[in-house]
This record gives sequence, structure tokens and C-alpha cells, in this order.
Amino acid sequence: MFVKNISMKQFVLLWLLCITTSFLSFSQIKPADENAILNAMNKQKNDWNEGNLEKYMSCYWNSDSLKFIGKSGVIPIVNLK
Repeated sequence: MFVKNISMKQFVLLWLLCITTSFLSFSQIKPADENAILNAMNKQKNDWNEGNLEKYMSCYWNSDSLKFIGKSGVIPIVNLK
């Protein structure tokens, strides 16, 4: 090892700190992206509260494989229309 006076525990903690710092620098959200996400979530909240499941699910991937799981069980999205 390049430094002889560092314990394994200190090395692991330093390594975790470096990894965490690098992830945090890459994971910063731009304000425009944050606003788009919040707008989509608010739209979904309003659609859900109106009881409009079709509009609520419109933000998600449009596929026959997508299913909604609710109180009545699994509902394929194609059956919502």
C-alpha cells in the first residue's frame, strides 16, 4: 500500500467518501429538470384525485406490458380505455 500509517478502516472510509462525493457531483438535478418532474407529479396527483386513471397513467411508458395494481388487483392498461 502507498501509505503505511493508514488502517484498513480508515482506507475504506476514505474510499467510501471519495465514491460518495463523485456520485453526488454527477447526480445534481438542473432546475428545469426539477420543475419538469414536479409538474409531472402534480399533474398525476390531480388526475388521481379526480379519479381519472387513464390520465394518471399517461405519464408512464405506453405498452401492453404496463399494468396497474390497485384494490381490485392487476389491471392491464389497455383495459382502462
